[in-house]
Amino acid sequence: MGNNNNPNPSKEAEEEALTELQMRQRVAEMNNINKKSSQISQSFKPGSNNLISVSHDRDSFLRSSQNQELAKKNDKNYAYVVGLPRAPNDIEKLLLSLQFGEESIDQYQYIKYYSNNTPSDAVPALATTDNKSSNIIINNMLPEALFNKDNLGAEITSGNIIIIEFLDVKNSQNAIVVGLPGQLGAPLTFMATGGITKQTSLKEIREKFFIGENPKQDIFDRNARKRDLSGITEFIIHETTGFSSLSTSRTLLRKGLGVHYLVSESGALQRTGAWENVLAHAGSGHNQRSIGVEVVSPFYAEYAQTRPERVAPYWKNVTNYAPWAHVKKSSSIKGYIFPSPSQMECTWTLTNIVTSSKKMNIPMKFLGFEKENNRFVISGLKSYSKARGPGIYAHSYFGHSDGAVLVLYCFLRHNKLKPSEAYRACITLIEEGKLKYSANNYYADLNLLGRKFNV
Repeated sequence: MGNNNNPNPSKEAEEEALTELQMRQRVAEMNNINKKSSQISQSFKPGSNNLISVSHDRDSFLRSSQNQELAKKNDKNYAYVVGLPRAPNDIEKLLLSLQFGEESIDQYQYIKYYSNNTPSDAVPALATTDNKSSNIIINNMLPEALFNKDNLGAEITSGNIIIIEFLDVKNSQNAIVVGLPGQLGAPLTFMATGGITKQTSLKEIREKFFIGENPKQDIFDRNARKRDLSGITEFIIHETTGFSSLSTSRTLLRKGLGVHYLVSESGALQRTGAWENVLAHAGSGHNQRSIGVEVVSPFYAEYAQTRPERVAPYWKNVTNYAPWAHVKKSSSIKGYIFPSPSQMECTWTLTNIVTSSKKMNIPMKFLGFEKENNRFVISGLKSYSKARGPGIYAHSYFGHSDGAVLVLYCFLRHNKLKPSEAYRACITLIEEGKLKYSANNYYADLNLLGRKFNV
């Protein structure tokens, strides 16, 4: 066990036990809240390269009408990870190779978990037992879930929260990991929002999380999972639908999200998270390896009409033609409010900062640029499938609307256009009649600028 330098070991054990019991309680709360039905049986296709098609039962419970009926009613379950993942044994490798092929075996691992209303309910909290008993419990009593580590885009470690589905629904057995909630399955202590709601006043947010006009540099870092900086390869640019860093911070805190930087309404760069922390802003496939920035911007054109007193001080350019942009559910007014020139230039400055870091590995590569067609993707009705690998992303490449114009501006600045030229070009390129549409995506035609771009 090693030396114990804690002057009060009994108190430490008591605190650990309390923490684990709280996490178990939180898992139960999350499972009770979650009411969405899963469709496990419907997604089963024999021989498909899909985890849901895996079964440890040779006769396959999915051929049982009883289990299929249960599956239609079953909710996804939240679970609490205990211990570290393990590789499949020889027999398991054989079964997996028959399902997925030998070249795919290394992608799969098993992890021990706790989830309420399953056989793991009978397992006592590990912190209430001694080390020897804990090891026996982990090795022999806790159930395991199968997961594809490549698909999850992040490492699973003890203390994470995972989303599982049961292949054997009737008995709550044969679990597979189907997702990671919140901040890549961050510990439950992070997922709690500290009581931040829509009703939380901006005054309270300022008092708790701001110093003057700037958010605290660790505002989104609370209990965030650490990572190796060398594995960071992506820079993802977002736009808010708000009017201030203050309101944006409240929204992110309430939702359990976070970014590493804000660009304020006045165009100031604000550090809000450490590079080494994984923050939730772009989905489990990207959070682990990305730096995120939110540029404070109203976005919706309707605000120029309904909230002119908030828009006018900072944002001057509005277009009623923005076919790629989402429209507020409560409005029929289409269009887009451009970030200000100072915000765009600040975003370009930040792009230089993160791509020039020797600790990270983010290249100055604009994934929305299609050299062969001399065009730049603005957004799509679906995710932009060509945007893959290390480089600079707009959030719009993932099926959203935001970030695309900012990334286009940075691309033009990288290609030596002056700030005023790049800003005006962004407005000109997306005017009605100039955007091109192809394969579910809208493109800015760079030929309209009278030159061929190479990078």
